[in-house]
Amino acid sequence: MLGRTLLKHRRISIKSIVISLFVLVTLITSSIAIGLQYYHSKEMAREQARAKYQMMAESVSDAVTDVGDDAITAVKYLSHLGAILNTPSKDVIRKVFTSILKDNPTFYSVFYATENNYAYIIINLDSMSDVRRKNNALKQDRWLIIERSADSDGMTQYDSFYDANFNLRKKIKRKNVFSPTLRSWYINAKHGSVFRSEPYLFLPEEVTGITYSSVVPTSRGKEVVGVDFTLSHFNKLLKENNVSDVSHNFIYLPSGELVASSEPSFRQQPLPKSEPLALTAEEQKLISDTPVLRVSNQENWAPIDFTISGRPAGLIPDLLYMVGQSTGLEFDFLNGTEEKSLRQAYTKGVLDILTVVPDVPSNQDLGLFSQPILKSPFAIAVSDNKHYEKLQDLNGKRLALLSNWPIISLIKEKYPLIDIVTYSHVDEALKAVSKGDVDAFIDAEAVLSYVSEQFMINNLSYHALNIEYDLTLSLVLPPEKKRF
Repeated sequence: MLGRTLLKHRRISIKSIVISLFVLVTLITSSIAIGLQYYHSKEMAREQARAKYQMMAESVSDAVTDVGDDAITAVKYLSHLGAILNTPSKDVIRKVFTSILKDNPTFYSVFYATENNYAYIIINLDSMSDVRRKNNALKQDRWLIIERSADSDGMTQYDSFYDANFNLRKKIKRKNVFSPTLRSWYINAKHGSVFRSEPYLFLPEEVTGITYSSVVPTSRGKEVVGVDFTLSHFNKLLKENNVSDVSHNFIYLPSGELVASSEPSFRQQPLPKSEPLALTAEEQKLISDTPVLRVSNQENWAPIDFTISGRPAGLIPDLLYMVGQSTGLEFDFLNGTEEKSLRQAYTKGVLDILTVVPDVPSNQDLGLFSQPILKSPFAIAVSDNKHYEKLQDLNGKRLALLSNWPIISLIKEKYPLIDIVTYSHVDEALKAVSKGDVDAFIDAEAVLSYVSEQFMINNLSYHALNIEYDLTLSLVLPPEKKRF
């Protein structure tokens, strides 16, 4: 009797079962509904974000295209003004140039250069927020006219500051400025087409930008006209079109080089502070009497010596920046041109220091070599299914080397059976190995691993190469600077 009573009390009523099932079904239905709502809301948010970024990308793309189109149009127009550009009076040229700058406020400057190293440049001091500070101009200054010419003492530059009515406020003279004919925009300019440079550092303003140029058809030799605009215009454009405060926008060239970003911290990372050196009175006087030292800067030998958005970057620039912090020495970096032009600038006295110079016999006549600043064994990049231990293994193979390497002649002399193929950029050589166009590429191991990661070249392997040459790099100074 007691057992039956207990079972009777434990019996669940139909009403309770129905209510429980109803609650369970409601919970399951609600969970599914909430999940579907979350899923669709997430997809809608993604779609909205995607649409916003697409609109932003199209807006920035249109703006970049407009600037490029305006620059090309202006350069083509200037290239047909041969008779005006050759006039003895600069007033007509000045009116034409300033008219173009007024019609195109994003342009930084307009210029004209000849094969005699004469250059006439007008800078729009209203083109960017800090252009006056960069050029040591005052608020009332509206235009900066620069004239460069070659004389018996080298290259000379005159900077003339004018107000809006072209009243001259100040004129200053600079010595040993960079020759226009050594710039890439002069070397690569051609008649009938417009050349666009890679980003580089405008000197002495230390403003980064891009140049469009073309040749003026004339019988007077090679004359080039062009326009400059600064990358800060694109930085501002990206910031104005930012989708949110936590997003960052970038513009890259097809080569993978960063041109501009919406966030300044991505453009230049600060170096750690270096402690000042304890200097003798004689050393302090030497440094105080030393003007700013002009230093070469290669464009694409990362991570040793290269540029980011036209600004010096890498081991060598960072090392010299830290030397400056420790000693008080000041350095100006010159880039935007090939190594051959940098060496020409050095031999003409425009540059004080050549960086990353291999210490080989063919370079000994360049000047005084510093203690080695980098020593590294050579490494080789090959496809994953290949392996070479020494140079002899490359006989009958195609070996990629950078076109400016002095070891080319040494390898040709000792290993004539190796077919050497030269490339201007490390990424081009690595891509050639990746595609099978060449069998191997030799460079410093740090360079190979850094650049392959940057360009996402993943089907290559790298290992040390048994070679009788080491990569030993030094700074080179003219003999007259032996006191350093």
